Amino acid sequence: AQSWQEEIIKKLQLHQTIHHNEKVFVQTDRPIYVPGETIWLNAFIINAASQELNQTEVVLHVELLKPDKSIFIKEMFKIEKGLAAGQLELKENTKPGKYYLVAFTNWMRNAGSEYYFSKEIIVSGKGDSSRLTGIRTPSEQNNKLANDIGEVSELKQQLQVSFYPEGGDLVTGISSKVAFEVRDALGMPQNFNGLVVDENDQIVTAAK
Repeated sequence: AQSWQEEIIKKLQLHQTIHHNEKVFVQTDRPIYVPGETIWLNAFIINAASQELNQTEVVLHVELLKPDKSIFIKEMFKIEKGLAAGQLELKENTKPGKYYLVAFTNWMRNAGSEYYFSKEIIVSGKGDSSRLTGIRTPSEQNNKLANDIGEVSELKQQLQVSFYPEGGDLVTGISSKVAFEVRDALGMPQNFNGLVVDENDQIVTAAK
């Protein structure tokens, strides 16, 4: 039989897991890179309940995953007062494709990958002529620009919605305020108008 001390410790751990909810937001200097360039990033670690910068975490883990989701680059950055900054270096032989920037704290690693921050990063290829001369023909430049714009436009159509209940939790039967933010897949804030409906598709309220 468990002692009362062990029971209390279990309850405290469960309470911390439920109520200590963190969120990480990472901004990069741009969404598209070419091999050999540097990805510069700034990160914000937020306490989901208070919506303030988290002052307790000290290490941010950042990984760049290949298109097949295997780890390509792995770094750790110091968190100071809820903020972190750093860079990831892309090697010259980095293959073009859609990569995934993933960031998480030690708490998130223990709580589960569903808490991780993730965004797509596009690595655009270099033509053979640019490798030799550093110069692209007008046709090559136009084709690359069209491809990059198409990729960005596609990503911008993918909206990510995050909800932040007042106090950190929603309780059935109690009216609560719920803040929300809408970002595209590039991490940029978006204007949004929508409706909240119940399980019977009846309108509850408008959101904007």
